[in-house]
Amino acid sequence: MTENQSLLDFFTEYCSKVDLTLEQLYSRSRKRELVEKRMVLAYVLRKSVGMTLHNIAKALEKNHATIIHSVRN
Repeated sequence: MTENQSLLDFFTEYCSKVDLTLEQLYSRSRKRELVEKRMVLAYVLRKSVGMTLHNIAKALEKNHATIIHSVRN
């Protein structure tokens, strides 16, 4: 199993727990409900999994500044 596949599995599990689809996770939508769920995921990836900000941004297809904001808040 590649790291990307395990990360995708992690995202799928997270999405099922927070009532989110993978499409919504990767979307550019700025709806508060979706943004907050993405922020929580970024925080968990940083604090619990120990991923770098750059790798989190790459995995979520977001700008690294967005991830910095997510982790700080």
